[in-house]
Amino acid sequence: MIRTSIAFALAVAVWSMQPSETLLERVCRFLKIDPKIYKKLTSVRGTEHEGIGQRLMVADLERRRTSELWNCSGCWSPIIVSMGQLAVAKSDGIWVVSRDGQQAKLVVPASNITRLVGVIPEKGRLVLALTVEGGGTDALYSPVVADLDHGLLKAAPTELAKGFREAEILYFPRPDRFRVFPQPDGTRIGKFISASATRPRYLLTSTLPEGERAHLSENTDLLPWLNSKGMVERFDPIWLSDREVAFLEAP
Repeated sequence: MIRTSIAFALAVAVWSMQPSETLLERVCRFLKIDPKIYKKLTSVRGTEHEGIGQRLMVADLERRRTSELWNCSGCWSPIIVSMGQLAVAKSDGIWVVSRDGQQAKLVVPASNITRLVGVIPEKGRLVLALTVEGGGTDALYSPVVADLDHGLLKAAPTELAKGFREAEILYFPRPDRFRVFPQPDGTRIGKFISASATRPRYLLTSTLPEGERAHLSENTDLLPWLNSKGMVERFDPIWLSDREVAFLEAP
């Protein structure tokens, strides 16, 4: 997956760690995301739905088509691993799903992965993830680095090596929900994709033209050609390209 490398993009933040640095800024710096852009794009969002999906889906926004990539029977937190490959978490670990028809593969066995945050830039197939110990108000979330090539979970870097409570993990950004789209007039528009908190579950976008405040796109339903009635819910979306998104569907 080729990421646009421009000042307006969300992947060029390089600054030294300061004592006053917030958790969001710390995680953004580690993932090379500009926290200012992240805050602008997400400020118009309330709580969004994330859950366990039964199917990993792909939507072609240009052709207005959807297709099933993998019947995962219980997966969550999809991310982009590389061009043509995605990863999801399941109860037994991290699975890699190829778009070329190859069988999905368990690459990192683990029983307590609660979120895949994203691939660590310039580090190959290393993924920042969160594990969880305990439950309810006592649940403790710990950042780890998942090595997809060697099937291992490694300790997180020092600046992230601690346990967090549930309210704090909201400050872990979702890099694959961001995209910067060049426009015909030479400008660029940043977009953040998410799922609505209320039913029916729509896939929504926040847009950020250069120099402006983020706002909800006029067409709040990103997949208007799909029938959203009934019990089918769509959530946990990520950008695959300027015309494709992946998301989870249940039941």
